[in-house]
Amino acid sequence: DVERLGQMKARKVADIAYRLHRTTATRAASLAFVILAALGLALIVVITTVRRVTQPLNRLVTHAQQLSEGDFTARTTGDMPGEFRILASAMNQTAESLSRIVSVVIQTAKDVDRSARELSSVSEQISGAAGETATAMNEVSAGADKQVKQLRWIDTSLQSMRDSAHSVLGGAEQVNALAEGIAQSAGAKR
Repeated sequence: DVERLGQMKARKVADIAYRLHRTTATRAASLAFVILAALGLALIVVITTVRRVTQPLNRLVTHAQQLSEGDFTARTTGDMPGEFRILASAMNQTAESLSRIVSVVIQTAKDVDRSARELSSVSEQISGAAGETATAMNEVSAGADKQVKQLRWIDTSLQSMRDSAHSVLGGAEQVNALAEGIAQSAGAKR
């Protein structure tokens, strides 16, 4: 009887051990499944978050590169999250301001060029008139050395003004050429 009781107890212990082993295996499998599901969900969240950050960031970087290359018509459009929207708006305003500045610079360069040409023309006329006046005065008042010296001084001053006007004209033409180059570069990028 004692032996049977020992065998019964041993079977009970073996049954309990088997059920405990089965329960442990089931729980381990369930826990592994929950961990894998959590890792999958975390991976999806990470990928989604990275995409939501990198896509607007790439658009802003492209816009910044276009601005640095002189394309002031470039704009960042479309829906962007939070701070990216603020940054895109600021970059769009910067591009608009730079575009207006370039237009004003081009117009100013054209105005300076036109004014320099007019000044050069007036200087040439004044210089020509001064030369004629000096010649006429020499013929009329041969004995008036003082007046002749003054007229020569005027002629030299006017020639200096004419040279200065030519120098300004040359500088204005360079500024105009540079402004047109910028405008063409900006136009080509559009």
